[in-house]
Amino acid sequence: MKNTFRIIVISDTHKNISNATDIITAEKPDYVLHLGDLEDDADQLRYIFDRTEIINVCGNCDWGGFSNAPTERMLDIGGVKILMCHGHTYSVKNGVEHYRLTAKEKGADIALFGHTHIPMYEHNGDIALMNPGTVSTYGWIEIADGGFKAGVNAFGELK
Repeated sequence: MKNTFRIIVISDTHKNISNATDIITAEKPDYVLHLGDLEDDADQLRYIFDRTEIINVCGNCDWGGFSNAPTERMLDIGGVKILMCHGHTYSVKNGVEHYRLTAKEKGADIALFGHTHIPMYEHNGDIALMNPGTVSTYGWIEIADGGFKAGVNAFGELK
């Protein structure tokens, strides 16, 4: 059974997936996590990278009754619990504390969100919080033996 995983995290692609396709091609991740806006972009990436597991959630621009994706997902990849959402349902533009507390209550090790278009990564020892930003940045997570390393990069600077 595999115990090492490479994950790329993207959000808010808004019909511009060219950078995402470049980084997925270069990094060859096991998973791509798309945090919403737009669900069609995640579907296109699934078509292009049909051997890569691409998991997405619904963003605020995906609503209107047409989205098949949930607004939130909890994943367990290699023993690391990852909570993913777009962020609008937690009002992350007004601060991330509510989302951080919810993620902690749900037992997440990493809480992913988008919506603000502002990349950030912080790990306060309790929980890691990541926003991969928008089309010019992406997040990465490496999981090995139940632990993880993570960060946010600009496109063009492979980790």
